[in-house]
Amino acid sequence: MKYIKALFIYIISVIVQVSFLIFFYIATPSVFPEDFVLWIFLNATFFALGTIIGAVVLGYFLTPLFLFSHKRIMGKNKSYGIQEHPKPQKFDIFQSLFPVLLSLNLSIMLLSNEIILRFVTGRKFDLSSLDLTTFNELMLIFAFFTLITVVVSFASFSPAWFLLDAGVVYSNKEIENRKGRPGECRTVGGWYIDLLKGYAGIGVILSYVQLYMLFMTVGASVLAIILVLIYYSLIPIFMVGGSVIALIILDTLREHRVKYVRKWAEKLGITDKVEIVFKKT
Repeated sequence: MKYIKALFIYIISVIVQVSFLIFFYIATPSVFPEDFVLWIFLNATFFALGTIIGAVVLGYFLTPLFLFSHKRIMGKNKSYGIQEHPKPQKFDIFQSLFPVLLSLNLSIMLLSNEIILRFVTGRKFDLSSLDLTTFNELMLIFAFFTLITVVVSFASFSPAWFLLDAGVVYSNKEIENRKGRPGECRTVGGWYIDLLKGYAGIGVILSYVQLYMLFMTVGASVLAIILVLIYYSLIPIFMVGGSVIALIILDTLREHRVKYVRKWAEKLGITDKVEIVFKKT
């Protein structure tokens, strides 16, 4: 019962996306040709697999590295411990929003780089002026980039989720108090999430503006441009819906992930149980 709503959203997102593509193909076949619609459909299908690889498979692989790096690089004069906390009562599908935004940001950055485009396709693109054929090819390349960047983005955020669920925390309170300054207590996972959000926030808006400016150079009808803008504005929502399966798998493996992270934490000398209290006086 816990995942019924999430699965419903996943199914609806797939149906809506396919419906949009069919409508766009009927309305503007010159901008959305048959092979384009087919490729985007396959892309949406394999997107879910990419989120599973990034969030689950690489999450397990990279989490020890994330914890080791934080302790070795950022952990000087800091104390680490394990904080127990209750399980979340609700399943949050919007947890994947920032990984999705990071994926889009990376894909648009790759698409806007003529050197990378030449490396991928073997020919030169003039992004200042596009015809419909070149535009369709670029959108296919964008979909291809997304399949890669979604693995990278979820593999970046997933270890932070692992560490957050396991309750790994750190504090510089002792050293800061000796200097006469207030210290801080933070979760290691939260520190990584805040760091990664910087690449998935305002940067995405700027990248989308750049992508929209690219659309404007296409010699297409006003209707076609409007439909393209609508579709690509909705892509983040479709991608969040497509990541539901990966999030469900992570949630069902929560206890195993917590034990896994704490086992590695113990190897790194993080064994103390701590309690963080914010108390007003």
